[in-house]
Amino acid sequence: MKSKIAEKIFNIVYTDSLTETLNRVSYDERLKKLRSKRTVYDNMTVAVVNLYELKQIISAYGLHTGDEAVRFVADTLKKTIGEQADIFRVSDNEFVCIADKNILSFISQFMDFMSFENKDRCLKVRVAVGYGVYNNKKHKSIDDLIKYCEMKMCRDIKSTK
Repeated sequence: MKSKIAEKIFNIVYTDSLTETLNRVSYDERLKKLRSKRTVYDNMTVAVVNLYELKQIISAYGLHTGDEAVRFVADTLKKTIGEQADIFRVSDNEFVCIADKNILSFISQFMDFMSFENKDRCLKVRVAVGYGVYNNKKHKSIDDLIKYCEMKMCRDIKSTK
């Protein structure tokens, strides 16, 4: 009984209830651990995924449809990247994936799957993705890698408009 209660509390604190991915609290704790390790991050991969038209979807079709779009992105991330990386929902329309190894092929699979699935959907769910593998010549810390990925994601948004 006690372990079920502890598990329930853990899920409430660390899991996003809409998507069943890890939440912002989990993300912040993971970054805190990564920053304190003072280890080499060789091959660590980060992907930042932004559902950048979420506000327009909600304005046009309502909150329920917006929730469906967010769940669709989360489910696609879980199917393609989920076993390779931790997936965090860090804001209403943004996810961050962190893996301790190079998962670029899985990120590519995610983007291909999103394109394929969108062909048959009435409502197109478009995402911008920025990703990278830690390189000690480019990045001094995990934060540098995340900033790099966020910049790539922002460029991806601009290129699709």
